[in-house]
Amino acid sequence: MGNKVTKPQLIIGGVVVVTIGGFIYQKKQNEKRSNELKSSQQIEAIENEGKTIIQNPSQVVVQSQQDVIPTPPQITNNIQIKEEEDPSSIYGVNFINKVNKELKAYQEQRIPLSFEVLIKITEAGFKQATKPYSQNQQRNRIERRKVINSPQQYVNCVLEFNNQLEALINEKQLDICSKLRISSEIYENSFMMQFENEAAIQQLIFFQLSQRQQLIASIPSQKDISESDLAQVINLQLKKLDDVTFFQKYLQTLQGEDQQLGSIVITILLSDIVYNQFGFEEEDILKAILAYPMLKNQLAQIQQKVQIVFENCLQ
Repeated sequence: MGNKVTKPQLIIGGVVVVTIGGFIYQKKQNEKRSNELKSSQQIEAIENEGKTIIQNPSQVVVQSQQDVIPTPPQITNNIQIKEEEDPSSIYGVNFINKVNKELKAYQEQRIPLSFEVLIKITEAGFKQATKPYSQNQQRNRIERRKVINSPQQYVNCVLEFNNQLEALINEKQLDICSKLRISSEIYENSFMMQFENEAAIQQLIFFQLSQRQQLIASIPSQKDISESDLAQVINLQLKKLDDVTFFQKYLQTLQGEDQQLGSIVITILLSDIVYNQFGFEEEDILKAILAYPMLKNQLAQIQQKVQIVFENCLQ
């Protein structure tokens, strides 16, 4: 594997979106600019009984040098998108009629496709990527664990897999758009218009991460983890996160916009450290987390420390 890797991006319909860690990093940089828009909205993406619920979406106004695009309709709070067992349901009559109506509004008034339509297409794209994701993930685990003691090679493996995953998801989403007769231009422009501000981007990031978690959960777990086992896993990760110097060796190999993916590198490193010591994969741990919610406070500590380590490594 070569040392040069294409710049990784989180892509939804061709729109570049950074990870949570990268978003926070970018936000800190932008706060230095006096004209930066500061959003106070709090966004939550939660899953409940097979439904993804997106709360507090905001109205978006997009301006160009030549004209002002009409403000899209206010997005209704608590939009619920049912998780269908059959991904082909996105081609049902009701959804197709909704898409056709919105395409007409876009063509006549340049009103973007609705938040609901964009998210449902995104969700379907993730679902269709499940099988190839599982195959690619297994190969990548083998490759990166062979070079875990070589920071540059290890990070290259992580970035390469991230590139492949985003290209796969993007391909699936655009294929769905093609079948719905939505041009890639309309789809991408709608994303840029609906997710143009900071709060909306945060909302999309949380939703995307919830979908990534479902991709991991789609891999069958091979081991049962007890509550005490999970507690040991958590303690190992918390202890390792105290060693900032260890993670710096890996994150310092990231250049330019790749630095935005530092939190992904840290998280994957932790998962491989756990595997090397206990033999547990991410899907095994995820299943245990769902089984033992009483440990959620310790898990929250891991998330907080990952962010702290990420920010310290950027200084």
